[in-house]
Amino acid sequence: MTFKRAVLGCSLAVLLSAASAGAQGERIRVANPKVSTPCDEATRVAFIDVVRAKLAAVDPTPARAYTLSPALIQLRRFLEDGRRTPTLACVIDIAVSDERGVLIATVRGSIKALNASPRQALEGAADAALRKLGPVLVADGQGSQARKPLAKN
Repeated sequence: MTFKRAVLGCSLAVLLSAASAGAQGERIRVANPKVSTPCDEATRVAFIDVVRAKLAAVDPTPARAYTLSPALIQLRRFLEDGRRTPTLACVIDIAVSDERGVLIATVRGSIKALNASPRQALEGAADAALRKLGPVLVADGQGSQARKPLAKN
């Protein structure tokens, strides 16, 4: 298993377990996903489903308790100059707070894809954000950044 796959697996586990939070003793809680961009109800439901699915597959045990707050920042379709095929751009942001509500980090995942469905774009952006989340939680858990907030875009 490569380091990238291990980090992705850890990140996905963190997000997925947070989505299924509710059992006593859970160290990661996922806040209700927010949609900050205008979209239809089907896209809103797809975003919530994608976030919950990605977070449910992981079972981490971090040193501290965290709250993850996912948000859909952008999902738009446009035509680039000289192209006939529409491009879909998607940006997902995940804010990470500690047990006191202090912002520890913000990770952002984005994707720009040709001929993609909205769900495919949502999944790609969520995967990109999750790849960044694992190292942030590891660094915070090791105490190297425990005294000061760590922000990462």
